Amino acid sequence: MTEVEIPTLASMTPRAQTIALAYYSAGVLRGIEIGRGHAEDEQAELDRRAAAVVAVAADGVPLDVLAERRGEHAHAERVRDRLRRNGVVA
Repeated sequence: MTEVEIPTLASMTPRAQTIALAYYSAGVLRGIEIGRGHAEDEQAELDRRAAAVVAVAADGVPLDVLAERRGEHAHAERVRDRLRRNGVVA
């Protein structure tokens, strides 16, 4: 690849400066647009993963039931009491 001499803005005519800055601005805006698209895609993937985790957690066995199954009756009662105090269950 050969080295190409790139003129400075100061060495350009006013019209050439206007054109160069317009192309530069367009490139910056396009770069922002591309970056935003990547960020939105990444966030969408995180949202999908979070939704899957929430769905699994929502379908799980309640903690008080698990405690009862393990024979931890006092723990199960504390969990139920906490849920009642927090207004989660009646």
